[in-house]
Amino acid sequence: MDFLCQATLFRGHEYKTPKSPRRTASRLLLLFLSRTFLLAWVASDPLNYLHIEMECLSAEYLSNLFSSRPQIFVAVEPKASGTSWIGFAKQCSGFGVTGYGNVFEDLFDYENFEKSPIIIASHVNNPTKLIDLMRNVPGSSVLLYVHREETDRLASALKHVVRMRICANPDNNILTPVFSQQKPFLRCILNETELVDQVLRHPRYEMRSSSDKLLGCKFWQTAEMLWPNLLFSDFANSDMLKKLISTTYCPHVNPVKMHRAHAPGSGVFVLSVNGTHVPLDEWVAQKRLVMQYALKMGSNTDLDGAPLDQCLRPIHYLEKVISNCSSGVSRLL
Repeated sequence: MDFLCQATLFRGHEYKTPKSPRRTASRLLLLFLSRTFLLAWVASDPLNYLHIEMECLSAEYLSNLFSSRPQIFVAVEPKASGTSWIGFAKQCSGFGVTGYGNVFEDLFDYENFEKSPIIIASHVNNPTKLIDLMRNVPGSSVLLYVHREETDRLASALKHVVRMRICANPDNNILTPVFSQQKPFLRCILNETELVDQVLRHPRYEMRSSSDKLLGCKFWQTAEMLWPNLLFSDFANSDMLKKLISTTYCPHVNPVKMHRAHAPGSGVFVLSVNGTHVPLDEWVAQKRLVMQYALKMGSNTDLDGAPLDQCLRPIHYLEKVISNCSSGVSRLL
């Protein structure tokens, strides 16, 4: 009787003695079905009960926040100004490790610092390690996550992989380029069909670590439960943030752009199906809007068929919020 009373009150009604056992059974069955439906609904979309909300942060607020915290961790998506942040961290606090990978997890493997660095910046390419970072960042520190909209990030990653991992390394295990000496530079020519089949359809390195893999459902659930000092930043605002940070921690450092941009006409061409040579930048610009579709990034499995912990709705919401923030920085409410 107590169980039935509690169950009936859960549905928002005052308990009344049932008129018959059949009615009691019907109500219990209805309650069971309602709970089953609710659990299935939550499981199908875990964010139905998370209520993700964000707010913009002003430059003045950020300046005060940075000045009141002893340490800043900067986690950067691949191709979202990570090299620039790592270089800045090295100038500002004397600690910086270049390269593609997660510096946070192996921090004590590096011996070039005598005390805890003020700023620690690293690329992140693994969702589990990102969540571990959130769980273990001290409450007095700030964790800044630098995000880049996936269409732009993927286009930049593709150009980087082609230039640095294929053309600059002809003995790579991805794709064999053809070189043609045409003044004033040596041309690296890629077959369009091979580029699509072997590079786009099988993304590796910087291309593989997309935001939908890093910012999965478990990430958002963890952020809601822990509520760490977690800030989200648009990568385009990185220079502004570095200026705010340097004012507090290292006023002697003048933040300088360190993005490794490639000059137009850097000698990489795509041989299209009609036999013409198209500059890589132009080819990517023409194809960028269909790349995510080609990679099936909206599917619930990865390219190997493994289940994907994917929550796209909060990512799109995040992008909408930070694009409308004057500082390009937001946080969870």
